[in-house]
Amino acid sequence: MTSLLVGMIFLLLAFLAPVLGSIGGVVLARLAKEELRAGKPYFLLLRKAFLAVLFLTLLFHTPLSLIAALGFLLGIGGGLLLRSRPLLLGLVMVSAVQAGQEILLLLSSLVFLYNLPFAASFPEENTMKGMASSFVMYAAPFLFLFTPFPSHPFFAAFAAGTIFLRA
Repeated sequence: MTSLLVGMIFLLLAFLAPVLGSIGGVVLARLAKEELRAGKPYFLLLRKAFLAVLFLTLLFHTPLSLIAALGFLLGIGGGLLLRSRPLLLGLVMVSAVQAGQEILLLLSSLVFLYNLPFAASFPEENTMKGMASSFVMYAAPFLFLFTPFPSHPFFAAFAAGTIFLRA
């Protein structure tokens, strides 16, 4: 019973951490408008650094197999076609949920930290309508958790492939 509760708390954390990062970035953008102009290059550098760390973490924790190689190649192709940042971050979080609680905590923290500078550097995209559509796109990959579709290596490699082009 206790392990089920802990698992549900970690799943909730995985689902909410990136959303809270976006909300924190919007609040940061509204409170510190002057500092954002001077700090925009640093925010862009932070975003690239967090994507690189996400990529390396996913790659390091993906066991080598044929399904992982196929997932990585499909992820590179998917990264060219899918330009939705929330959808890609949702894929990262789904692979983290399947990988285990330690990786989930690490990746959800990284995605939270990635969303802070992203939301702060693009406040014009953070309207209520834009945030609602981003939430739907972010939540869509979580539906894979309720299907018997591929396991952790495929999703982790696919997410790493999509991030590879952006890092």
